[in-house]
Amino acid sequence: MLHASYKAPLASPMAGLVTPVSQDKASPKDIRWAAAQLCADDRFDEAATLTRQGLTLYPRSEDLWAMLALLHEVAQEWQQAAECIENLLDIQGTQAPAETWGHWVRVLRCLGDDQSAFEAVQKGIQRHPLDSMLISEHATLEALLNTSALRSAA
Repeated sequence: MLHASYKAPLASPMAGLVTPVSQDKASPKDIRWAAAQLCADDRFDEAATLTRQGLTLYPRSEDLWAMLALLHEVAQEWQQAAECIENLLDIQGTQAPAETWGHWVRVLRCLGDDQSAFEAVQKGIQRHPLDSMLISEHATLEALLNTSALRSAA
C-alpha cells in the first residue's frame, strides 16, 4: 500500500532519455531513483548520463555524486569514481558518513594507492570510531603496509 503523500513519477524525456522523472520537476532524489531504475534494466550508461545531467542542475547534490560514484565503481572506472567521491566528501564535510569513507578507501585501494587508503581510513575512523567496516579496512591496510615495509627493509 502506498503512503498517501506518494506521487507517482511522471514519464517524460530528459535530454533524449525516457526516464521516470519530469525534467522540470525532477529533484536530485527523483533523478537518483530514475538512474537506479535504469540500472535495474542494465542501462548503466544511460543512468550515468542522466546522473551527469542532474549534476548540471544540482552540482552540490550528495545523492547524485554518490550515484555517479557507484556507477563508476561498478564499471571499475576508478579514477572517475575517485573524482566523484572527492566531490562528495567536499560537500559532506565533517558530516560524511562511514559509508562514504568506506567507498573512498575502496577506490583508493583499487587505484593501487594503499598509503592514501590507509590515511583515508584513519580519517574515517576518527569520525566513526565504532564502524566495523572501517575498523576491518584499517587492520587490513595496516598489515599490508607493515608487510610491504618489512619487505623493503629486507
